[in-house]
Amino acid sequence: MKISRYKIIILFFSICLTSCIEDLVDENVGGVFTPSITGSMLYLETTEDLINSNATNPVFIQSANFDGFNAEVFSGRVLSGSLSYELTNTTSKQLDILLELLDNTGAVLDSEIFNLSPNVNIPISRETFYGPPSTNDIDIIKNLSEIRLILVNNSDFTSVSNSTEPKFIFKSKGEFKLQLIQ
Repeated sequence: MKISRYKIIILFFSICLTSCIEDLVDENVGGVFTPSITGSMLYLETTEDLINSNATNPVFIQSANFDGFNAEVFSGRVLSGSLSYELTNTTSKQLDILLELLDNTGAVLDSEIFNLSPNVNIPISRETFYGPPSTNDIDIIKNLSEIRLILVNNSDFTSVSNSTEPKFIFKSKGEFKLQLIQ
């Protein structure tokens, strides 16, 4: 795994998010705007060979920092949002994935658990909403500083899938509605 690749993706998302919002705020038009913005958040891919090479559980813990969410230009204006996840497991492993949303002190704000069957080419998708009209507090998004992904292998560490390139893939994106007043 190349951690620098994940940092580049997160940095790109943060820069795009901040620059898009600031461009909208600087317009010389009066009124209230409620644009929606969407962006990729975290992409993680690991091979079955890597899972087999680490004969401990959890197999790995990967964290990604999201300081752009704490910026006042975002957190002070976000009204609602959703986080979408897509997970694919073509390995021979029964995997449990714990996804945690953390604040800047490391406290868990929210979590999701995914149970993945082995050798499934069809992605599992889930979308979680925050802010009205959902019952999930928008402060979870406003205070989001880090995403932590914990992968647990509930199978052995030797078997190999019949798939040509067996791997676990995690993709996530966020969509947010902001209130901009000029």
